[in-house]
Amino acid sequence: MIVAAPANADETELATGGITGSVSDVIATPLADAEVELFVLVDGAWAPEPTAEVTTDAHGDFVFAAVADGTYAVRAAEADEFSAFVPTWYPSSDVMPDVDAASLVVVESAPVDGIDIVLVPSMIEATSAPQVTGSARVGSKLTHTDGEWSVTGLSFTRQWFRGAEVIGGATGVDYSIVADDLGRTISVAVTAHREGFSSTTASSAATSEVAVGEIATAVPTISGTLAVGATLTAKLGIWTSGTTIAYEWLRDGSAISGATASVYKLTTSDVGKAISVRVRGTKAGYAPVVKTSAPSAKVAIAATPKVTGTYAVGETLTAAAGTWTSGTTFRYQWLRDGSAIAGATTSTYQLASADNGKTITVQVTGSKSGYATIARASAASAKAVTAATPKVSGVVAVGQTLTATSGTWTAGTTLAYQWLRDGRAISSATKSTYAIAATDAGTAISVKVTGTQPGFATITKTSIATGKVQIAPTPTISGSMVVGTTLTAKAGAWTSGATLSYAWLRDGAAISGATSSTYALTTSDSGKLITVKVTGRKSGFATVWRISANTTKTMRASTPTISGVVKVASTLTANPGTWTTGTEFSYTWLRNGTSITGATGATYKLTASDRGAQITVKVTGRKSGHTPVTRTSAKTAAVAAGTLTAATPTISGTKRVGNTLTAIPGTWGPSVVTLKYQWYRSGAAISGATSTTHKLVSADIGKTMSVKVTGSKTGYTTTSKTSAATGPIADASWYAKKFGTFTAKTFSGYGDDVITVPANMSTGIMSASFVGDGNFIVWSLDASYDSQNLLFNEISYGTEFTGATVYGKADGYYGEATSYFEITADGAWTVTLSSIDSAAQLPASGSGSGVYKYDGAATSIELGYFGDSNFIVWQYFDGTYGYDADLIVNEIGAVSGRYAFNRGPSLVVITADGGWYAVR
Repeated sequence: MIVAAPANADETELATGGITGSVSDVIATPLADAEVELFVLVDGAWAPEPTAEVTTDAHGDFVFAAVADGTYAVRAAEADEFSAFVPTWYPSSDVMPDVDAASLVVVESAPVDGIDIVLVPSMIEATSAPQVTGSARVGSKLTHTDGEWSVTGLSFTRQWFRGAEVIGGATGVDYSIVADDLGRTISVAVTAHREGFSSTTASSAATSEVAVGEIATAVPTISGTLAVGATLTAKLGIWTSGTTIAYEWLRDGSAISGATASVYKLTTSDVGKAISVRVRGTKAGYAPVVKTSAPSAKVAIAATPKVTGTYAVGETLTAAAGTWTSGTTFRYQWLRDGSAIAGATTSTYQLASADNGKTITVQVTGSKSGYATIARASAASAKAVTAATPKVSGVVAVGQTLTATSGTWTAGTTLAYQWLRDGRAISSATKSTYAIAATDAGTAISVKVTGTQPGFATITKTSIATGKVQIAPTPTISGSMVVGTTLTAKAGAWTSGATLSYAWLRDGAAISGATSSTYALTTSDSGKLITVKVTGRKSGFATVWRISANTTKTMRASTPTISGVVKVASTLTANPGTWTTGTEFSYTWLRNGTSITGATGATYKLTASDRGAQITVKVTGRKSGHTPVTRTSAKTAAVAAGTLTAATPTISGTKRVGNTLTAIPGTWGPSVVTLKYQWYRSGAAISGATSTTHKLVSADIGKTMSVKVTGSKTGYTTTSKTSAATGPIADASWYAKKFGTFTAKTFSGYGDDVITVPANMSTGIMSASFVGDGNFIVWSLDASYDSQNLLFNEISYGTEFTGATVYGKADGYYGEATSYFEITADGAWTVTLSSIDSAAQLPASGSGSGVYKYDGAATSIELGYFGDSNFIVWQYFDGTYGYDADLIVNEIGAVSGRYAFNRGPSLVVITADGGWYAVR
């Protein structure tokens, strides 16, 4: 039993429960709208009527609500009166359960769920047996009905029987009776199926015994032409499929021996006779049948017509009918590609342009009373062709080429040529052109053209013959094609007895009056093409004219002249004069009649090699299609020497003893000019002073200096220029006297090094630059490698450091020469040593470290610094007790103020990482 949970003990009234569940069929399909009844157990027996009824929802579920405590049996059934299921008790039985059955539902104050009922299926029964309908005859088709059944929703299978014998493969709704069924009965068995149900089979009543079939037939007919040699064909019509047919041909109703096929070829024995065919049909299970066609008209004799003539547009074709039955009347119809040509109904036909590329045939129709009317068509012709009579063009003379003009032929036609000499074929002359040979002289030439194309008629056409061939050579012209000269025509050897005439041509047009064998060129002929036309005439021969080969065009030319100064370095210009318009010139310059290498332009610049020589120019004029002409100028005078271009020299350098003056010559030309120098002291030549520089010595003090520059070049006149004199030369400066002078020198390196200082550079200014990732330290050392002074102590991280300071005796602390520099560096460095005298005067402002001269009086100077590192200013000077040094400023960071300066001359050394100023 299924029992609901007990009610809570505190409840004062008897609680009610509920019953829920579902209804489905035997394949677990939920059943909607099924009726569910609830029967209660009362005093040990089931109540005769249900206490409650509900209907399942769309999902097959049901609910009994507010069910009193008790024991219940649940029954479900389909609402349909013709249900395939019987009323079923929970869980699945067609018998009401016993009062003590395990399937009872007990409600004890709580809902009961899961009361799921599977309906029990009804039995499938045939309420009406299947039936077979149709004629029981071989070849007929039987069909059946499935009958009526007690259950809906069924599917059916079928099996047909021959008596009690299963007919293999016969499982369809219909069955076609075959010969094997003859004399037997036919029935069908139908089996009903439904899932969850047992299948049931019911059989129909048997038919009567199967009778023989009737062959479906048609009266045969005959097709074909009723003429001897033609083949007739028997046409059956529609007969029962599978019928075996036998044929028998009849002549005037009598069987023709051996004529038992479906076709029959007419013979001369059939002429004037009517033909028919008899057909017998047999098939197993069917009664045999015989059918005979209606007799034909009488058989005639009919020939295939033939067409004669040329298949070319404009030609006439003729039809020949051939041999037919005596007394036959004929009609004609010409056909173009199988279609009748309107109006073409006679035995002849002239081909028109519309027939080009078409197949032309003729149909002959013969008729005679009592006989079949017969139409016969001629064999298909080749397609008609459009063909023209060829023409011959060209000069009819030995050595000339004739050309065959074929005219208009059908598109796609391949043309073959054969040239004829007096009507006979010329061996190998089979092209569209023919070069007349010496053997053709005195004969007439013609050409035969044959056109072929697959499917088309082959046509041959021959041209009209030419006049007799002449011997006619091409004339030539002698003489120069230059205005003012006379040309002569050379006719050559023509056919004996030929009369020759002349006509001179200018650019192909006859020159009025120029009809003799010579012609004098005029200015009208400039730029023109001159030829001569010679015409030969002789009775019976072709009149032939020949034109000379194209000459070059006539050129107009002048003698060139030379302009320009005949002097070395001057440029001469060639003036060609008046020539034919559009003439292009080339030039060759000559020195005393010999070509000058590379001198091929319209101008020529005279060189030293030309001095004293005479110059000419040769001009060649060329123009496409013209005769090239060369003309040479008259000689020039002898070439004179050239004049140099000279500049007045200047002098640069400090005009003080110990310094070097330099001569600046300026620009001389034409390049290259050889220059020589001579220095002068107050106008007097200084012995040995012949270089571009002069170092001032004590003898020069108070004197003025000048320099003379002399230029020379082959082919030119030597020229001299003297500079202006300088002011008086001063004595050496305090800086030069004190520390000496030398030419600056640069040293470069990477990493640590020791530099040896040249002896003449032991005191001076060091300018340094450094790029690295760490320290840059420079110490000055004496001859014993003892340290003198720390010149630089910098750190650089990828940015360039630059600075300058003094070393050696210029350093106020040590006052001794420097022999070495010790460099410690973590990167690349460069140092330059320069003399103290090379320092610039102290400016009003600057940036970074530097060494400067101060030549002013003792005073105070306003100094300022804008950086954030060291700002150090030293002044070195001659004091009361000798060379001395004064530390003017030593600060870190920005500073400004006035500071005392000693008198000059003096050195000021500034150490700074930024901008500064020094205002007096």
